[in-house]
Amino acid sequence: SILHVIGPSIAYVPLTKGFFSVIDSSDITLIGDRSWHATKKKTGWYARSGSGSNRVWIHDVIARIDERTIDHRQPDRTLDNRRANLRPATKSQQGMNRRMKQGKLLPKGVTANEGRFRAIITVDKKRYNLGSFGCPIQAHKAYCEAAAIHHGEFARLT
Repeated sequence: SILHVIGPSIAYVPLTKGFFSVIDSSDITLIGDRSWHATKKKTGWYARSGSGSNRVWIHDVIARIDERTIDHRQPDRTLDNRRANLRPATKSQQGMNRRMKQGKLLPKGVTANEGRFRAIITVDKKRYNLGSFGCPIQAHKAYCEAAAIHHGEFARLT
């Protein structure tokens, strides 16, 4: 693959299907001469090389340091693989950072229940009921406050 170095700090890695991945130019040696592919997953487009048991993700090649997975700080920018957008995370932390499902009418952390709106948060694989509210905005506010406390930097409120 032919890398496109843009200035002293950024490089573009060409992928299939006309996509590019952005990396720090200091990481060019890590990705080597591999051929990189654009792969669609339910959470976005990702850069990968190889297939089957030989498949590697570019964000893992760049930032993986232990058994944790690598999370994109901005989950809507999954082809931005600069170190500033990557961080180690557990599967649970990645779930906290996941965006709302497409087409969902209620805000994240809110469910309808018999004409009222319940705020719910999951912490350490356990669901907690934060209360029942008269409108979804109040319920979402309760979720956001709890998410800021329990999910910290991984809290994604929308």
